[in-house]
Amino acid sequence: MEKLVEKKVLDFVDAVASDSPAPGGGSVAALSAALGAGLLCMAIRISTKKEANAALSDLLPQLEKERERLMKLVDEDTEAFKQVMAAFALPKNSEEEKNKRVAAIQSAFKNAATAPLETMQCALSVLEAGQTIAQLSSPNVASDVGTGIQMTYAGLQGAGYNVKINLAAIKDEPFVNEVRTQLAANLEKAENQKNSMLKIVYSKR
Repeated sequence: MEKLVEKKVLDFVDAVASDSPAPGGGSVAALSAALGAGLLCMAIRISTKKEANAALSDLLPQLEKERERLMKLVDEDTEAFKQVMAAFALPKNSEEEKNKRVAAIQSAFKNAATAPLETMQCALSVLEAGQTIAQLSSPNVASDVGTGIQMTYAGLQGAGYNVKINLAAIKDEPFVNEVRTQLAANLEKAENQKNSMLKIVYSKR
């Protein structure tokens, strides 16, 4: 089956706009963050083309790694959602089948919460690198850096919505509490980093 990331842009957007629940917000969030990471990679490459800057160049491997992982999460998020739907479709005629179905549903919801949580963590790593990029990149790519930061932040926020909605269906309280703690910490860090970086970006023009 064709992966979402292998579709043409038009086909992907059409798939998102259709009446199918997948691909949905989680996949779009991962793609948004991947695009943001891509813009920051571009800003580094342009800024170091004529004048070497080790502080910038050293960030490229990390950013490329996060971008590649985010691209994989575009599909993994949709697959996690499909697992939830498959679990709900399991038979429930006997007590044993009902118990297996409940366990499968709970496991699937945990996977569905974990995928966007990883998207958040990848996006947060991109934003952390963005602090240096905002400071040291060329003023000529200020708009690209600003857009990259906003796209990454939007992806992180979108992933957070998906984490939260899946947690509501999970009955494992220790798991839910741990993930909620991570969710809150990620959102707070991202908000602070985004605001700090955009001040730097706007000061360049």
